[in-house]
Amino acid sequence: MSIDQNMLITQYDKLSKWYDLMYAAMGTKPGPYSPQLAAHLLTLCKEKGIQNILDCACGTGDPIIGIAKEGRNLRCIGTDGSALMLNRCVWNALTSGLSVLPLSDNEAKAECPGVISIAKASWLGLEELFPASSFDLLMCRGHAIYHLCTRESTVRFIKSMTSLIRSGGYVLTDTLSWANDLRGEMGRDVMKFRGIVPPDAPGNDTGKQLLMMDFCEYWEDMEAVSGVIQRKTLHVFSFDDGNLSILDSVSVIGAPYNHATLADMMSESGLSHVEVINLEGVRYPAVIGRKS
Repeated sequence: MSIDQNMLITQYDKLSKWYDLMYAAMGTKPGPYSPQLAAHLLTLCKEKGIQNILDCACGTGDPIIGIAKEGRNLRCIGTDGSALMLNRCVWNALTSGLSVLPLSDNEAKAECPGVISIAKASWLGLEELFPASSFDLLMCRGHAIYHLCTRESTVRFIKSMTSLIRSGGYVLTDTLSWANDLRGEMGRDVMKFRGIVPPDAPGNDTGKQLLMMDFCEYWEDMEAVSGVIQRKTLHVFSFDDGNLSILDSVSVIGAPYNHATLADMMSESGLSHVEVINLEGVRYPAVIGRKS
């Protein structure tokens, strides 16, 4: 199964309305970004001498907004294929006190704190937007890379990322911790309760109490990285006066695989010193590799 990028972008356009509300309901992100994740990544940047950062598939802005907000003297750029996710990212950046600049102005402002640039770009269109060896770190986080589904597409994308980092620079990706059969996240059922959003929660323009749940389906597909495909559907319900009614459903697909498989694909893409690091606990193992 090969990824239909246009379909994926359409689904993320639709998901953009609920994305930040979903994480707020889960209690995993208190605002536009996680300060803890930003702090961990800034420590990584300091240890490895990273100054120029591209976050592709940046979504609504976590963690690139946090890095730009909490860091100093860093050049921070975020890209995504979904224009509506980027609209949310721009809003989150501005409400976090950042200045949002066009890409053409970013280089001149690279040493100014509180600056970020955001641009629309598909995964495989990054090389058309940026020259080779432009960055010290290129991230694709939040379990996004699994949407590429096949090993061929994933390796091709990691090679594309690698071309945009300087010699001695880094690529960082991540994956979920999956059950041994890859059907279900470790310790979680196929039906997942995300949480409840109060009617007056920031960003909830429905005026209703919301209940959010995921339902996951799995099937075999020999073209998938590890032979399994997942379809995850977010169901958004309104819950008023004891009445439950569905407002929206949004589905995305991806190919589950463990961090060892991700590390293998990063090595296959030409990266060296590939290692698993802990940024967000055991649920999201991150894998980082260095360009020789």
